[in-house]
Amino acid sequence: MGGIAKILPDMQTLRECFDVNYQKGILTWKVRPISHFVNASTAKKINAKCAGKKAGSMSEGYYKVKIFGIMYPVHRILYYMYHNTIDINLEIDHINHNKQDNSISNLRLVTSLVNNNNKQNYNNNTTGTRGIYWHKVNKKWQASIGHNKKNVFIGSFNNFDDAVKARKYAELQYSLI
Repeated sequence: MGGIAKILPDMQTLRECFDVNYQKGILTWKVRPISHFVNASTAKKINAKCAGKKAGSMSEGYYKVKIFGIMYPVHRILYYMYHNTIDINLEIDHINHNKQDNSISNLRLVTSLVNNNNKQNYNNNTTGTRGIYWHKVNKKWQASIGHNKKNVFIGSFNNFDDAVKARKYAELQYSLI
C-alpha cells in the first residue's frame, strides 16, 4: 500500500480501543472509555453497538478501521501493537500477497522497493515472471524493471532463462541503491 502513512494513535489509545488476535490478524472493539466520545450518551450507544465485534471494513482491498474520524489500515495497527514500534517511512508488506491476511506472521516492515518487488504478477502476465515478456517483432525475450517510477530496460535475450537471470540480477542491483 503506497503513499504516506498516517501517524497512528498512541499505544494507550489503541489498547483502549481493541482486543487483538495476532494469529488471525483481527481487531475486536472493546468497550471504550467515555473520553473517546463527545458525551456519555454517544459512548453508551456506540459501545452497545460495537463492543465485542470485529473492527474494520474492506476498502481498496484492505481492512481499514476508523478511529476518531480517521481511517487507518488494520495491518499497520496490528504491526504497531505487536512490535510496539513502527517507522512511518516504511511500509507493511503482506508476505503471501493476500491483503486480507493480517496475521502477524504475514506482516513485515519493508522499504517501498521491497514491497513493490513482492507484488503478485498482473493478470495479463503470461510468462509467470515479473518484468519478462516476449517481444513479437524482435522475437526475443525482453527484461525490464521499475526503478524511481521509471521502467528500466535490462536487455533482449534469445533464451527465457537468461532474461530471468538478468532480471533477478537487476533486482539485486536496484535494491542496493
